[in-house]
Amino acid sequence: MKMNYFVCVLLLSCYLFYSINCVESRVFNLKPDAPDTVTVSSGGVSCSFSYSTHGGSSENWEILLEGNEDTFACFIGRPNSYSYLYFNNFKVEITGSNIQNIEIQDNHSPLISGKDYEMSNNIVSSTDEFKGTVSVFQIFGSK
Repeated sequence: MKMNYFVCVLLLSCYLFYSINCVESRVFNLKPDAPDTVTVSSGGVSCSFSYSTHGGSSENWEILLEGNEDTFACFIGRPNSYSYLYFNNFKVEITGSNIQNIEIQDNHSPLISGKDYEMSNNIVSSTDEFKGTVSVFQIFGSK
């Protein structure tokens, strides 16, 4: 049986952050042509995902924030499938902590830092060269 990439990442993160004190998640409906922002907060850290999309039909996505007194991980993605929406742009903002590592993937391969996205002041955002497809965001950091 083929295991979903998002589930594998989630299980791996739970293993890496075995002493998790705080977990917050939210399922949201990402709709084309309806820009929105979704935020979860836990343990003094917030993860906000702002986006604008087009094409396809609405999809259920999940944002999950987990961490302990030293580290955090924010995951944003479609838990059960690839995404068929095209993003006009995106922004992930972390408050209350510092980003240490970013991994963003489309349906088949990682996006390239500096080409598809950039980070400045704990904000990860799409660039003008971004091609529009993304299926999972993974943001790791320390407090």
